[in-house]
Amino acid sequence: MHQIKIDSTDGSEIVTLTEAKEYARIDTSADDALVTSMIVSARQALETYLSRDIVAKTRSYWFPSSIDGCINLPFPPIASITSVISNAIALPYTSYGFDDKYIQLTSYPAKNIEIVFVTAGMTNDDLKTSIKMLVATYYDNREDFVSGTTSLLPIDARQRVSGLKYMFI
Repeated sequence: MHQIKIDSTDGSEIVTLTEAKEYARIDTSADDALVTSMIVSARQALETYLSRDIVAKTRSYWFPSSIDGCINLPFPPIASITSVISNAIALPYTSYGFDDKYIQLTSYPAKNIEIVFVTAGMTNDDLKTSIKMLVATYYDNREDFVSGTTSLLPIDARQRVSGLKYMFI
């Protein structure tokens, strides 16, 4: 079973507190901490839906079983590959594809592979609008909002970013 974890979040939110409050028509600063947590939750919900990183992160990807050939890195776009290690030994590899999201091991088979890579994050107007839409929905239904949890994405937000969805298999 493959495992992936976030080692660190390196980027910043693509929607500011001011932008989110303006979109949701929030005039008070009393809920700034709540709205800030809603921005993070909205972005995380979209990242889960899209299987892509909106905010740049350093990730570790681990394979316990033997791999002989190509590895498809999740959560593109990939900014850089920090290391490819098997049992504490660096493995030679070639990266290819758009955003270097594929790795071809040049020395295989290998077991217990750990790949550390940095995602680039991404932004565009549809992503920003979708995050603002989610924040407004969360705020309007704040009695149901629990920080750190995600819910189903509203249809408008989903449709706006569905073309960016990455199918990782």
